[in-house]
Amino acid sequence: MNGSTNAHLFAPGKLIWMGEYAVLDGAPSIVQAVDRGLHLDYAPSDASLTVSSDLWAGNLLLTDATADRAETALLAAVVATLTEAGAALAQLTGTLKLASPDLVDATTGLKFGFGSSAAAAAALTVALGRLAGLPDDRLSALAHAAHRRFQKGAGSGVDVETSLFGGFARMHAGTRADGTDAFAEPLFDEHHWDLRVVIAVTVEGEKEVASTDGMNLTERTSPYYPAWIETVEPDVQSAITAIAARDFDHLARIAEASALRMHASAIAADPGVLYWRGATVEVIHEVRRLRAGGLPVFFTIDAGPHVKVFAPADEVSALVRALEATPGVLRTIVTAPAAGAHLVHG
Repeated sequence: MNGSTNAHLFAPGKLIWMGEYAVLDGAPSIVQAVDRGLHLDYAPSDASLTVSSDLWAGNLLLTDATADRAETALLAAVVATLTEAGAALAQLTGTLKLASPDLVDATTGLKFGFGSSAAAAAALTVALGRLAGLPDDRLSALAHAAHRRFQKGAGSGVDVETSLFGGFARMHAGTRADGTDAFAEPLFDEHHWDLRVVIAVTVEGEKEVASTDGMNLTERTSPYYPAWIETVEPDVQSAITAIAARDFDHLARIAEASALRMHASAIAADPGVLYWRGATVEVIHEVRRLRAGGLPVFFTIDAGPHVKVFAPADEVSALVRALEATPGVLRTIVTAPAAGAHLVHG
């Protein structure tokens, strides 16, 4: 991406397989980059660089992006971070166009939960950094710093790292209370195991209970929370062994057990936190019925009502048909393992 030719860059989103909220207590998790991500197109021109997006109207000069506008705050954070790193962004020319249909619902503005801001931080940092001539070995740290600036110091940056290097990763929580020393350790690339994740969407719109609020309450009040936390690290270690060996049955047993333990601890909070809908339970039963009938599938459920169902690539069509016929399932979203942020052409 040198500023003289058209280029298309893709930055993947992410799914957390296991241990998502256990990282608050120092436990690890497993993260995967998925093919639902952010698309960025560059076209050369003689005019000063402008950026357009499906998140705002019109073309913006980089200097037009401000932190006090929600839709441009991330771009402003990337611009400020790269400028501090010595990038001469004012000299750039051309047009950048961001599209995030896989990450944000264009009608409602709601995020689909694939790490949209992290993918955007990765894509913008790589694109602007390369156009400005910064070396690639600096871009990971700069994308991480830009995303943290956008989040006002919160967050671990693991989403950004996963979007940058792709495939499968283990998240290490670190020891600092603010999560700033968390990091992702690459485990396997996107070609290691072509497991697809089909998300059974059981309700549209915002969650009735925000994920973080519900898990914070669970941590404070559930007598089962410590017992679940104790199981996460050995479960993650065992799951990594299963992924390395492509042992579907072993992974299925561990993943389902870990998810159900997390929800059991939430239900036991005071007051109880119930993320599920009726359709959530229907999908659990359908997955078990399918597996008993010989279809290799298993489920996980994070802190919300939707169900993530795993299957080999050649079984996805049968799985989607079964899930979409399940009472209460509104639609499905199919994802596949993805490479890290990369030029598709250019």
